[in-house]
Amino acid sequence: MSINIAMAAPLKNSLRWANTALSAAASAIAVIMMRRAMRKAYRDLAALDDRMLADIGIARSEIASLMDMARDARQSVGLVQRDCD
Repeated sequence: MSINIAMAAPLKNSLRWANTALSAAASAIAVIMMRRAMRKAYRDLAALDDRMLADIGIARSEIASLMDMARDARQSVGLVQRDCD
């Protein structure tokens, strides 16, 4: 079975579009998963009492900045898009 040359170009464009769409979807899912993980880490740290936080060297007021630093570190190695909160 051979493919007509006139049919090959639209097929190639369709495959390129599908690949781009799948890549965009995978990136969006990765960002969503990272945001969920960051929110969970924040909630887990916030749930600890002050003594437990002190035991691991964190003050309650530092939790938000720690989350920002973790996000920035992931961004610097390209694991998260810039708009991730």
